[in-house]
Parts: sequence; C-alpha cells; structure tokens
Amino acid sequence: MVLGLLTAIMGPLKPRLVLLDDIELSLHPAAQSRLIAALRAIQKRDPQLQIIATSHSPFILNDLDPKEVRMTYLADNGFARCEKLTAHPEFEKWKGLMAPGEFWSSVGEDWIGKLAEAAPNE
Repeated sequence: MVLGLLTAIMGPLKPRLVLLDDIELSLHPAAQSRLIAALRAIQKRDPQLQIIATSHSPFILNDLDPKEVRMTYLADNGFARCEKLTAHPEFEKWKGLMAPGEFWSSVGEDWIGKLAEAAPNE
C-alpha cells in the first residue's frame, strides 16, 4: 500500500488531492510514523498537494499537530458531525500533558454529540 501511494504521489502525474482511508492499515506503529514523515517531506516539496486521511491509530495522531485532527461522531439520528480535536472542552487543560493520540484515546468521540446537543442548528 505504501509503495503504491508513494509511487502515485511522486510519479509524473502529480495529484493535487489524495484521499486515504485507514492510512495505518497493516503498518507497524514505527512505520506509521515514518509514513507521516515521508508525506510531510513530499508536501514540503509540493505545497499544493493536499492529503486527507482517516485513521483509528493514536500513533498516527501523535505525529500530527492537534489543529490538523478532525474527529467524527455518528449521532443516534444518523447524522454525522465533524469537530476539531482542539474544540474539546478539556483540550487546553491537557494539551501540554498528552500527545494528540493519547488525548483522543482517553476522550473518544462521544463529546462531539454533547456539543451538538448544545448547538443543534450549527
């Protein structure tokens, strides 16, 4: 998967947008970190490349800036909501004490549903 991804991104027909589902699939945690580092290096050389990826790995999140992380929540009514990790009510308190993956692992996504209840028309 990684070889195909890097070949596509670095090949002669350079994409402007890359969408990746479960970017961590079949990768050891150390390899996940190296993949993020490689993608960052590619983006540094090609700043117009936008990468959007999903992940269930706290190891991936640990290599991201918390401002880059978006969480999703599926409400009982079937609607999905997306929220920044930094929007968590406790984020400011814990940001210096935990890496993004640790924070996400401890708070989960249910808090997004509580935000939605407070602002249902958003």
